[in-house]
Amino acid sequence: MLSRQNPSATILLLASTLALVSVACSDVNPLDSSSESVKRVSDSTNSTTAPRNTPKFVDPTAVSPSNVNLGNPYEWAMRAAQSATTISQSAQSIDDWNLAINHWLEAIDFLKTVPTDSPYYAIANNKIAEYQHQLISAQQQVIRLSQKYNSADQVALSPNTTENPLNPTAPENITQLELGQPKNQSKSISSNLKVFTVPIKRRASGTPVIDVTFNGLHTFEMVMDTGASTTVITPTMADQIGVKVEEIVMADTASEKRVQFGAGKVKSIAVEGAVAKNIKVAIANSGLEVGLLGQDFLSKYDVLMKRDVIEFHRR
Repeated sequence: MLSRQNPSATILLLASTLALVSVACSDVNPLDSSSESVKRVSDSTNSTTAPRNTPKFVDPTAVSPSNVNLGNPYEWAMRAAQSATTISQSAQSIDDWNLAINHWLEAIDFLKTVPTDSPYYAIANNKIAEYQHQLISAQQQVIRLSQKYNSADQVALSPNTTENPLNPTAPENITQLELGQPKNQSKSISSNLKVFTVPIKRRASGTPVIDVTFNGLHTFEMVMDTGASTTVITPTMADQIGVKVEEIVMADTASEKRVQFGAGKVKSIAVEGAVAKNIKVAIANSGLEVGLLGQDFLSKYDVLMKRDVIEFHRR
């Protein structure tokens, strides 16, 4: 009878043991979980606090000029023009006027980049002519001051005629030298200004294209056409300058002979310091895109073409 009960007791004992083991395991797991949780929090804390001691570096390319958005070129032109105007109002030295010249050139360059679909495009074209006139005025101030300073230097370098302080005629000699020297210097300056150098902007079919100013206000790119007997402007140029047809003339161009054009007069044509006044110009048909600077202007100078510039030598 005992042998029959032993298996039941054994099974009961095993069940009790398994229950105790299960309870024990359930008591241990929360501790492990808590420990693992504490470890995760600690790791998380370390990962978030570590960067506080890590130095941060700014990528220098992030603020380079190439990454700066210049925005509207018309606005930048206005800023450059305002700077040029402010400097011109108080300019007293050659350096001051040269700084103003740089700002006028900068303003003109910005205006030339205004897109054709911009609402400022038409205004920009008008401003270009205005600023080029201001540029010429500033350049003339540099020439005037250069003449003044050169004359003063010549007076300061005049020979000393007061070696005999007792000679009563010495002051008179000094006066004669001081009055005579600027005259000679003026002649020297005049000879220096006999050559006017003009940069070649580009070439059209190998022919130089340069800037030409009409009536001191309106500047256009023109082909320097030594084969054209008369200066020829486009209808658009005529409208902006205000040239009206007064007569019909016959003119030769590099490609055609005895061509009929409407003609009118302009007050002046200037290329840098080279100027011709009261010139009759021909107005081309709508097919001409760029004007032609002809012999009615070029014949007044000896023209020397170089690689990047053209020299106009006064005769």
